[in-house]
Formats: sequence, structure tokens, C-alpha cells
Amino acid sequence: MIDTFSANSLKILDKNPEEFKKKYIENLSLSPSSKNAKQGQNLHSFLCYYLKNFDTSKIEAAFSSADRDFIEQLKNYEIIKTLKGAQKKDIEQPFLVKCKKLYPERNSDTYPGASSCHSSLLAGIEEKHMQASAAQFSTDDNKTNLQKNQKASKIEKNTDIFYLTGRFDAVLLDKNPQIQIYDWKTINLPKSPKDDIQTIVYLYAASKLYKTNNILITYLSLSKDENIAIAYDSAEDYLSKIINIVNKYQDE
Repeated sequence: MIDTFSANSLKILDKNPEEFKKKYIENLSLSPSSKNAKQGQNLHSFLCYYLKNFDTSKIEAAFSSADRDFIEQLKNYEIIKTLKGAQKKDIEQPFLVKCKKLYPERNSDTYPGASSCHSSLLAGIEEKHMQASAAQFSTDDNKTNLQKNQKASKIEKNTDIFYLTGRFDAVLLDKNPQIQIYDWKTINLPKSPKDDIQTIVYLYAASKLYKTNNILITYLSLSKDENIAIAYDSAEDYLSKIINIVNKYQDE
């Protein structure tokens, strides 16, 4: 049973559950990597080393003359220069966010589909989540009812926990208290960036990892030097959209 989702897998699941099944459950390759995809991987790798202030001379020497010219242009992008000189930054920062759906009690007036999330960096320690208080019983069958309740709770814990995973291309931490997330796009920016599932997942994950809602995600087109920034909005809305997509998945 799949319990871990990336922004990309959620996009596929939302658009076409059957395609999601073939790729992530049956492990069927849908198409070979395109030239643009390989170019994007090379650019991501170069930027990772360059922004970490490693010596990239040997990497650059392996590029063609045209690619080396492009790399020099890339180094002069304002966003790249800012990140290069930043004292506090995370480059290619992985994340793992633990999520748990919570359901209201039968007589509760709370809305259905409410949920809570817990997060940690891959090398970090997960936060302890709040446990609902045990129901109070007033009959002679208290012990039996409590055991049944605990058993049901274990089942719910196994089926209702899922994880969000991914990797931030770059995180600028210099401009306190705002956290700035950057994501590289080889050519085109997202058509509807505010509603893009990557925006939703990344902003929500960043809010849990860096303990703030003062977050901005900026998409940068590496080939066009164009960018667009989206500010953090609503955790409730983000979670609702994520859970609605996750619920499309049914393990067969």
C-alpha cells in the first residue's frame, strides 16, 4: 500500500488515477526521459554544486561551448547571485511530512475531513502529535468498550496516516523572518502557480519544517530568466486539497 506522495505523484493521481496505478503501483515506465528532462537534471546538478560554493570548473569544462555560455548567463541571474552570496541557505533540502486524517465524533459539529500534519527533516526527529482524549464510559462494560476503541484507533492509525515528500531546490534563510523557497523550471513556469499542487505541498511542508507561515515560493525559469512568486495562504485549504487527492487512491 502506498502511503508516501510527492507533488508530482499527486498531480498524476489527481489527473489520472489509472496512470498513477501503472507508474507507482505496477512500476510500469510510461515514457523515456526526454532531452529537456536530461537538460533539466544537468542544470539542477550544476546549480546544486555552484550554490553550495563547490569548485565547478571540472563540471563546466565537460559542457559544450554553447552550454558554458548559458551557464555564465545563469550565474548573473539576480536570484542566483542572491543565493550564491547568502550566508544562511539550504540547497536541495529534502523533506518528509507526516500527515494524519482526523475524523469528528458522531455527535460532533466539526466539519468532516479535518486533519493534522506532523513533520520532520529526513535527518530530524518527528514531532509528537496530540492524541484525542479517551472517551468516558459510564456502564459496566467500560473495559470492553475501551479495548474496542483502542483496537479501532490502531486500525485508523494504519489507514489514515500518509506522508508528503519532496525536495526544495533552494531555501533562502537570510531574510528573517520570511522563508523563501526556490524551485527551478527548465523552460516554462506553472500556468496556474497559486493552484499548482507543487505550490500547495511545498508551502505547507515548509511551514511545518521552518515553523512559520511567513513563506514565499518562487519559480524560476532557467532558460528564460522569468520568475513568479506565491505567498503562503491557508493551511486548512492546502490540507483539504491534498487529502481530496490522496483519497482518490485505493490500494487494490
